[in-house]
Amino acid sequence: MCAAILFWELENGTTISDRYRRGARRRRGGGAAAGAGATTAGAARGVGAAVARRFAAASDKLLLADADEEAGKKFTEELQANGIEATFVHADVSKRLDVHNVIAEAKDAFGRIDILAHTAMAQFSAPFLETSEDDFDRVVAANIRGAFLINQA
Repeated sequence: MCAAILFWELENGTTISDRYRRGARRRRGGGAAAGAGATTAGAARGVGAAVARRFAAASDKLLLADADEEAGKKFTEELQANGIEATFVHADVSKRLDVHNVIAEAKDAFGRIDILAHTAMAQFSAPFLETSEDDFDRVVAANIRGAFLINQA
């Protein structure tokens, strides 16, 4: 889904944040919704980092969450060094309490959740007959349970 969103953005020259701002401008009767609060789960690298950078380019305030604490903090520091308002929360989105903490932190930081991008995912590659149940469970927990929990929160 996120890859499809990014492709759509590239093809159409607009961003998710632009679309939010246009909607907010209509709802508020004027002015752009500059500095929307954007929460990105799975933000430390890859698609999640690309999404976070797009939000940052639109002057959004960022709450970044990732299970990889070291990579998440490093990415957040990189953004902050470039003048971006960003906060990092260590979270495993396959765990309900971690998801609750991400949402609570976003609400504390922004007062509400304007934009939520779930890009967290686990990858695993092995021949089918060599894949253990633990490997399968880890991928399902991150990719399916994580999406369920973060969107339900």
